[in-house]
Amino acid sequence: MRPIEFIERFCKPSKGDYDRMELLPWQQFVEGNLYGWVDRKSRLRRYREGIIIVGAGNGKSTLVGGNATYAASKDGERGAEVYVLANSKTRQKSSLMSAKHRSKAPGCWKSISA
Repeated sequence: MRPIEFIERFCKPSKGDYDRMELLPWQQFVEGNLYGWVDRKSRLRRYREGIIIVGAGNGKSTLVGGNATYAASKDGERGAEVYVLANSKTRQKSSLMSAKHRSKAPGCWKSISA
């Protein structure tokens, strides 16, 4: 399952009364660039890191929460480690914990720490 499909199927927005998430075009563009460029021979992604800089209130936390959930559970990497950087430890912990609670995918978060 690819990240866009995973996020839209299993993740819920943290604000509002929504049953599922629908990524905006810019969010799909980010996901496509981070996860879509794969070497045909090695099957490794071109990018291992990404930075998302967008103004306040544009859905960064929701997108990052979906990415963290996908990377930790469905990316196919054993022992995957997910790092989320934020301007404060409180904000970082809040993003990870809300990602944990928003995910409807069973067994995604066996353990989480911030």
